[in-house]
Amino acid sequence: VKVEIDQTEIVKDDIIHLASGDQAPVDGELLAQRSLEMDESALTGESSAVRKKIGDTIYSGSFCISGEAYFRADALGPDTFASKMLTSARTYKRKLTPLQIETNSVTKLLISIAGIIFVIEIIFSIITGKYSSLGEALRTATIILDIVPIALFLLITLTYMIAALRMADSGVLLQRANSVEAMSHVDTVCMDKTGTITTNRLIFEDFIYYTDKEEAEKLIRIFAEATGSKNRTVQVLAETFGTEKSTLVEEVQFSSERKFSAVRTEKDGEEYVIYMGAWSVLEKYVSDSEGISEIVSGLSKKGLRTVALCKGNGSLYENEEPVIHSGMTLIGIASIADEVRSDCRKTMDFFMENGIEIKVVSGDDPETVDALFSIANIPGERKIITGDRFDTLEGEERDRAILETNIFGRMKPEQKEIIVDSLKNSGRYVAMVGDGVNDVKAIKAANVGVSLESGSGAARGAADIVLMKDNFGALPKALREGRRTVSGMRDILKVYLTRNFVLMFIIIFVLLIFNNPAPLLPVQNAMYAFLTVSAYAFLMTLWAQPDSNKEPVLPNVIKFAVPAAFL
Repeated sequence: VKVEIDQTEIVKDDIIHLASGDQAPVDGELLAQRSLEMDESALTGESSAVRKKIGDTIYSGSFCISGEAYFRADALGPDTFASKMLTSARTYKRKLTPLQIETNSVTKLLISIAGIIFVIEIIFSIITGKYSSLGEALRTATIILDIVPIALFLLITLTYMIAALRMADSGVLLQRANSVEAMSHVDTVCMDKTGTITTNRLIFEDFIYYTDKEEAEKLIRIFAEATGSKNRTVQVLAETFGTEKSTLVEEVQFSSERKFSAVRTEKDGEEYVIYMGAWSVLEKYVSDSEGISEIVSGLSKKGLRTVALCKGNGSLYENEEPVIHSGMTLIGIASIADEVRSDCRKTMDFFMENGIEIKVVSGDDPETVDALFSIANIPGERKIITGDRFDTLEGEERDRAILETNIFGRMKPEQKEIIVDSLKNSGRYVAMVGDGVNDVKAIKAANVGVSLESGSGAARGAADIVLMKDNFGALPKALREGRRTVSGMRDILKVYLTRNFVLMFIIIFVLLIFNNPAPLLPVQNAMYAFLTVSAYAFLMTLWAQPDSNKEPVLPNVIKFAVPAAFL
């Protein structure tokens, strides 16, 4: 008996019915289906419909595009594939930047030195009876402890704050204070295709007519209205030519396996059978196909996707299986382009000029990505690998392939994470740009995670940086601002550590070697710190200029601070 219940009442082993337009509420095993095709793009990044077979897994959150099915509930709530990905996204992992690591190291060093001096001074004071009162001893202890650069962390926080304000003006939202500094160290950018190379919008280019123009456009309008496969290609044709109502008799919905869709309709007493799909599939059924393949090939080399529309005859099914009858007439060839971001080439040039390697890690067909690189006129040799091929690689062979490849296609979420981890293990400092749930693991694994504003909530929540209004061109600004931040911090550290080393040398000579009382009162030491460091160290964060920052900061700082302190 079929009953309708609230999805919160679903229990394991319930049999759930799916029809076109339904969303799967839980994970489960497919038991029965008829022409079932699922949209799993929100989970896997695969933009094409996925044809399901009995025994396959239906994932919660995926949509039924066509056909119908019955599946058994196997995983609910936190046990579903989508929930596990979101749970991973909610797990917080603190990321320290190279500058923070170096600053922590020198702070630990100075804490150790201050502790040693403090212990020695206590021993000396007990032996010699240097201090006549507890207050005098505490004042000396306060001076000794000032060797530890406590205020340095306040200055670092102020520096990050100023950078965050600057970045906000350029359309970049910092969700982790130190992420702008982390951007300055990035040498590899991994990114999904959508929102970076393209705007995820198709543009109608041209239609080559092989029949009467008026008749052809009428057939396009009928097909666009009648088909249930309202994919982006059909939407573009509907926007360009409009739609026209008719009575649907039969239809075959599009699938990536068939690579065509078809409708059989009636209008004003006349029957229309219209097919739309890849020319390579429909070619052998068209009566006059000479020379068409060369035209389609030429369009493909320009980076355009093409679809052929043909007028057929007869039923669309034989023994419940889709069929194409020979003798079809070619209506025409439509050429459509993915809209490439206007600032894509400029952004890519900036990365390449600054020695940053670009790797596209996408769930889409790698050939599509390759074509888009051609459209965007992005130079350089392109090495491609697919998810299936990637799974066959292991160990050093896989790590080498990851380093050498710059276009990864048909990638699953866990494969994206493996790529990022491998690059990090190879010594790369990685930024990952993504927008879907399928990118969350890679975003979290990267040194710097970047999400688009229009991306999923999980992607935005896991990201260190969010690009407002999906402005990929703001990323170079973040890189420049990061370099400015590191340059400012390098100058601040030079001055600040010089002052701390001076204080350390004074204390060692005066207190330990000559066994005299502290030469400064705490209030005098506070004035000394303000005049020699704090006031203009803050201004340095405003005046700093971007620098390449290729070398570690601390060694250069120490080379400056120690001799300057002795002087």
